[in-house]
Amino acid sequence: MTVAKTESGKDPVSLGSCAIPALLQYLDWADAMGLPRAPLLDAAAIPVSLLSQPEARLSGEQFQALLLALADASGDDTFGLKSAHHVQPGSYSVLGYIAMNSDRLGEALERAMPFEKLVGDMGHSDWSFDEQGAVLRWHCQYDHPAVVPQMVDNVLASWTGFARALLGEPDASPSWVRLRRSTPDDGGEAHRRWFGATVEFGASEDAIGIPAELLSRPVVRPDPQLLPVLEQHARRRLQALEQQDDLPMRVRALILAALEVGPVRRDHIAAALGLSEKTLQRRLAQCQTQYQTELDTVRLTLAKRALADGEQSVADLAVRLGFSDVRSFQRRFKQWTGQGPGAYRQSLRASQ
Repeated sequence: MTVAKTESGKDPVSLGSCAIPALLQYLDWADAMGLPRAPLLDAAAIPVSLLSQPEARLSGEQFQALLLALADASGDDTFGLKSAHHVQPGSYSVLGYIAMNSDRLGEALERAMPFEKLVGDMGHSDWSFDEQGAVLRWHCQYDHPAVVPQMVDNVLASWTGFARALLGEPDASPSWVRLRRSTPDDGGEAHRRWFGATVEFGASEDAIGIPAELLSRPVVRPDPQLLPVLEQHARRRLQALEQQDDLPMRVRALILAALEVGPVRRDHIAAALGLSEKTLQRRLAQCQTQYQTELDTVRLTLAKRALADGEQSVADLAVRLGFSDVRSFQRRFKQWTGQGPGAYRQSLRASQ
């Protein structure tokens, strides 16, 4: 099976997964901007029902698809930064509560960082210390040029907002900010306003400097007796996450990549995963799904997107999605949505 290349021309790597709270901040910002959620979720094949499950996870491919859709819909090259305004310590469940029940800010951040994978493993943070304080860096594992700057902005802005909420000091600011991204369209004004510090664009790293005196400040509402219980719970969740079988997400990602360049075959998908077809079917059954279900999920998402764009004919779309003929596609689409593709396209046009 030929796998589609990334924007950089490299072979794609696993983009990990992320928890629902990491997604909600972007959707909350979209709400504030008057951008409808439905097209964003459809573009990433994310069911609305998943948003009410805080411990559910999305594939990194779904998360990236949503960010690309949000970039197109908003036209704002600072939406990652602005979405971070909607983050609170409690947004990240047990990780946030561990931080809130630490003694001082430095301790809170150090205790929370080992569990950041509970929020998402799209990258990782690390610390270094000197007499002036600490340097917090974030390393993004994505490489899509339209996505990476937004994710980096969001993570570093989220850590900053996270620290302010922990201290109860909305004006607490890093010493400096360094970003590898290019200067945004507004000249960096939104970044300087949010961070309250000098922001260097085109830098050699993505990092913020935290002054020593800020690290030593006490966290609001500490409860040290609760901390060991929270950390034990977080360790159990992290262990369960590492053992979790994300096979359905990987299958959907491979199907999507295959359909972008040609027909998709189950034996090719199985081979790409290093499995036999029988083993693939058995493993998917253990995940309460099956190959056809995952294939149909991707097909439906691509079909809705193509019909909304309004350019491709139904017959060409049927071929693109791997159906033997247009009637087979029309029947299946009606089973999925209750109406044929032509009627679905007309209803979209009528609602515009």
